[in-house]
Amino acid sequence: EVCSGTVINLTATTSDGGAGTPTWSTNVTSSNKLTATVSKTVTSQTKETITLSYASAKGCVAADKTIDLTFDPIPDKPGVADLSYCVNVTAVPLTATPSTGCTLQWYGTNATGGTASTTGPTPSTGTKGTTSYYVSQKNAGGCESDRAVINVKVNDNLTPVITIGDNEL
Repeated sequence: EVCSGTVINLTATTSDGGAGTPTWSTNVTSSNKLTATVSKTVTSQTKETITLSYASAKGCVAADKTIDLTFDPIPDKPGVADLSYCVNVTAVPLTATPSTGCTLQWYGTNATGGTASTTGPTPSTGTKGTTSYYVSQKNAGGCESDRAVINVKVNDNLTPVITIGDNEL
């Protein structure tokens, strides 16, 4: 299986060194050589059959060779929501809403790169400020969405001031 929009390069070899005439079929780009490029952008799983026909320079025709490629769509970003905590309040692991059949891929604070985990990170609440966390999702074919961002804001704790008449307590 191949993810939507992926460029696949196909190469064939022949016993006559490729001196004949190759013909590729179905959505391929070829420069009349034994190589071809195929890319397909899909919104649902799509199967593509690609056939190579070949006639040697002496007019001999080889049996057609076919390859089946299954293109899977790239899922949308998972559903997320920003969070707020107060300083030093116990936080819980982050959550997101995956599409049906998809699994979440957590990247911690890495907007790009990093190693994915299937477990949501638990934000630190020890310091005031905002931290961004990133999550994507993969479908059953292994195609991964763009990363969604969850902003976690940690606010100062409020200290109430009680005033009775002219006196603050």
